[in-house]
Amino acid sequence: MKRLKDSSIEFDLLIVGGGANGAGVVLDAASRGLNCAVIDAFDFASGTSCKSTKMAHGGIRYFQQMCMLQGDPIESYHLLKDTLNERNYFLQAAPYLIKELHLLIPSPSLFWTAFWYWPGAFGYHLIYLRQLMSSKYQTSVSGPTLVRKKVLRETYPDVKPLHG
Repeated sequence: MKRLKDSSIEFDLLIVGGGANGAGVVLDAASRGLNCAVIDAFDFASGTSCKSTKMAHGGIRYFQQMCMLQGDPIESYHLLKDTLNERNYFLQAAPYLIKELHLLIPSPSLFWTAFWYWPGAFGYHLIYLRQLMSSKYQTSVSGPTLVRKKVLRETYPDVKPLHG
């Protein structure tokens, strides 16, 4: 607050909002040598952006829309590519801000795993790898893996199965 009130200090950039987007902008600007200030109505990361941001998400929703022919599949594909490129940028520029989140998709049967979930996850990852290879970034996230029921029960002993 003292620096903000000091009229002798000139800021190159004032960020209004200290959520994930504001923090990302100020990080990028400060890393480029700009003198930045961030103000927020409350405490940092207390507002909506910290709860809704998908700053480094992988665009799986766009992949689903593309596969299910919801809307324009070409537009969904371009959105997916843009999102993957943005995620690759953030993984390269600020790896300390991003933590890979492994998702578990339970499958009701071997049929659904073999003919729906696995091909979908693998196809999505192939698009990601293609986008990664065509970019200048040198980092990546892991792809899909199959996990047996026994391993899941050993890993999460307190979780009760819905069936079987």
